[in-house]
Amino acid sequence: MNPWLSCLFDNVAVLEGKKTVQQSFPLYRNGFVDRVTGYETYEEDTLVRWESDKNEVEMTGRLLGGCLDVLLDLVGTRFDCTVSWCEKYKEDGVLWYLESFDLNSERLTMGLWHLKEAGWFKYAKGFVFGRPCFFGTGTDTSYQEAVSAALGGLAVPIVFEADIGHKPPRFTMINGAIAKVHVKDGKGEMEFRFA
Repeated sequence: MNPWLSCLFDNVAVLEGKKTVQQSFPLYRNGFVDRVTGYETYEEDTLVRWESDKNEVEMTGRLLGGCLDVLLDLVGTRFDCTVSWCEKYKEDGVLWYLESFDLNSERLTMGLWHLKEAGWFKYAKGFVFGRPCFFGTGTDTSYQEAVSAALGGLAVPIVFEADIGHKPPRFTMINGAIAKVHVKDGKGEMEFRFA
């Protein structure tokens, strides 16, 4: 990308330990743009608004997560050490960050139910969902409804439309780091807390 947008400098600063607080961006790119030179910048075209069923949300825990399309293929395999990791850090609790590439509402609900039944969410302190890249439904079920159907019974905060995932710009996420997430009036903030 030339020139870089400020969010990319932020990503590097987080990885270098020079920045510990990330704040939601004003706009994001909702669609796709043909790449001709390979240096194209993001064409941000949609207002960022983090959503929750409450006007204000605050949650703290160890970050763990990623793309559900990938995680659903790993659960229950020899590469899945999630339950033992969650047990190790149960005193901190787990702050899950998740997003999806192209899961539809039915697969999203069943996939989250599968992870819950496998014990992944036993020590969940809350969930932060990024904007899905592609989403469809055969049952007129929204993304939020699909997630709530699977996770609503956990009685922890759930945030949607966060700046993570496939639609840029996005936060830098560090699995295992302790983070505090604060959401108010559609704006989000994440602070890494290093001991």
